[in-house]
Order: sequence, then C-alpha cells, then structure tokens
Amino acid sequence: MKKTVFLLFFLLSNLIYSQDAWVQINDFSFETRIKTSFSTEDKGYILLNNNSTSTIEFYNYDPILDSYEQLADFPVQENSYFTSFVVNNEGYVLLRDNNTSDAVVLLYKYNEPQNTWEQKASVTFDAFGFGGFSGTAFSINDKGYLASSGGGPNGNFKEYDPVNDSWTAKPNYPGPSEGGNLDFTIGDIGYLVFAYDDFNYYNILWSYNQNTETWTQLEDIPWGGGYNAEASFTIGEYGYVGQNPAVGSSVFYRYLPSSNTWERIENCGYASGVCFSFSIGDYGYVGAGIHLDPLKQVWRLDPELLSSNNNENIDTTIVYPNPVNDFLNIQSLHPNLKFAIFDINGKQIFNGTLINNQISVSHLKSGTYIIKLIDDNNVSYKFFIKE
Repeated sequence: MKKTVFLLFFLLSNLIYSQDAWVQINDFSFETRIKTSFSTEDKGYILLNNNSTSTIEFYNYDPILDSYEQLADFPVQENSYFTSFVVNNEGYVLLRDNNTSDAVVLLYKYNEPQNTWEQKASVTFDAFGFGGFSGTAFSINDKGYLASSGGGPNGNFKEYDPVNDSWTAKPNYPGPSEGGNLDFTIGDIGYLVFAYDDFNYYNILWSYNQNTETWTQLEDIPWGGGYNAEASFTIGEYGYVGQNPAVGSSVFYRYLPSSNTWERIENCGYASGVCFSFSIGDYGYVGAGIHLDPLKQVWRLDPELLSSNNNENIDTTIVYPNPVNDFLNIQSLHPNLKFAIFDINGKQIFNGTLINNQISVSHLKSGTYIIKLIDDNNVSYKFFIKE
C-alpha cells in the first residue's frame, strides 16, 4: 500500500506544474456527468444528470463564497445532448426535442431572480448529423449562435436574437459538422475548435466574425491522441482549451488571436471527462465529471501566474489510445525513451526501451496501469486503462 501511495504521489506531482496558477478549491457535491455549463458576470452555472435521482439538476457556483447552490431543476427531463450560451448576462440552454421526428432544438432561458425556466423560440434544421444532434453554442455581443451537427440547404449555423425571440440562418460552418466542437469568444469573434466527421476528430480552429458574417480557418491546435478536448473558456484576450484524460495529463493550451498561435500551459491538477468549464472575471474553472478518480475535484486557474519560463519544463508526452487493447502509442519530443509499467498496486510488470513509439500491452489483464517514461533528464508518469 505504501508503494502505491508513493507512486501516485510522484504521478500527481508530475501533473501539477504550478500550484500558484492552478489551485484546487471546494469539491463539487457528488460525482456526476455534466450536461452543459456557462457563466454570467459573477456566477457559474452547471446543468447535470444526477444518476441517483435520474433528474436533470441545476446548480450555481459562487466564487466569493466558493460554494454551490442547487436551483430549479431543468424542465425537460431528457437524457439528451445539451449546449448553452449567455446573452446580456442571462443564460440559455438548448437541447434536441425528442418528441418530434423533425430536427428541432428547444431553447430555454434561465430567469435568475425568479429561479425559473422560460421556454423561448425553438429552431429547426433540415437534418441532424450522424448520431443525432450534437450542437455547439456560443454568444457574440447581444446575439447567440448555434452550430448544429449536420444541416442541409437550410444551414447548420443560426443566430438567435433575444429581443425578437427569433432565429436567422447565417453562413454555414465550413468544417466537419458532425459535432465534437468546443467554443470560446473573444471580442467580436467566436471560435470553434475541434470537429468530427462520423469517424475522425480534427484539431482544427475556425473563427466567425459577427461584423462580416464570415468564417476563417486558423492555426490548428497542437493536440494529439485522436480525441477532442472537453473544457473551454475565455479570459481576457486568450481562449483556453484542454482537459481529456484519454490524451495525457489534463493537457491545456491557450490561443492568442493577435498572433494566431497556441501555447501549451501548465496542466490542471486532475484528469476527468464530461466536466464543467467556465470563466468568471479573471479566473477559469474546471471540475467534476467522470472517467478517472477523483471526480468531484474543482480547480481554478489564475492566468496572471502562468509563467512562460515554466513551459520549458512542461511534460509534452502523450499516451494513446486510452483505453487501449493491443498497442500503446507514445508521442514525445524525447527519442529513445525507456519505460516501466506498474499495476495500480505499484508492482512493476515489465520494462524496456521504446521501439517505433509503441509498446505491446496485449498480454496485460484488463485494469488500470501506470507507465513510467524516462529519458536522460526527465521522468514522467501516466495512467492508462487496458480493456
């Protein structure tokens, strides 16, 4: 048992590059699968599926009190795909209408003073894509936007006007449109990063200019592993994207529009999927979710404490696929890595030198393992799951 704790301590110390930039705050109440999340000027909001009650519940987060409060349940109790945006400091939640065969998306507005939900104008698309509705929503100034999976001549990208409670088709999103996008907004520009086309993820970035109503493809996010990220938010002039335990140690990047560049930043201190993410003021928040323990943790990012000097020491190694069946791939800047694989109890199973950036793990039993990767100057630890 002592060996397990010792090994996990080394692993966690490898994940946390700056205790100042990323700080753990109060845990969420319970382990959960997040449906969608958003933030207003002073609060964060979390919509989730409570497995113990089979209810779509709604919570807010108060950064001053570092506490959570349960609010009015969402009025549609469907285990559907959700997305959201904020206009004029008011939150809107969207989901597919499962009571019709048409490609209809329902829109609900949350009224904070009354703690009530109000249904607004729904929007219809020609069709949803492979696997059904998987839209991504964001806002620019006083308008909301929804990029829907699929879509035909009637468009896959529409704008919502809260004053008139109406939708207008805008120029189609040009990238693969089967979902898998994350979003962030900086100024008059909305950004969609990642995309999916039925079978593959793409590390692409497109921007939408509200003033010119045009799309522009920008620099790809340098993300590996064949999976998209699961968290995104905006702080100041940067967009932040990261978090997926399948591609490594809570990898995070930030995007600077003025130079069209991505920068790898210090990792968040935990790894989880289907998590919430938002920014409030000058801070970013990521937390809860599923996939890897501990699942209730919440972390806060202060970007003022990120140091570009620390980036020289960031572990850029990625282990994939995760979970794995036969061959574990290692993406690393360091050649001729040596490795050792341990079970979850800290017992070494086997070791060797990396050949062709792959390790055969087909002989391992199903379970969770830790791989230790060594070069001349660095040691890193990663979790992986053998199916």
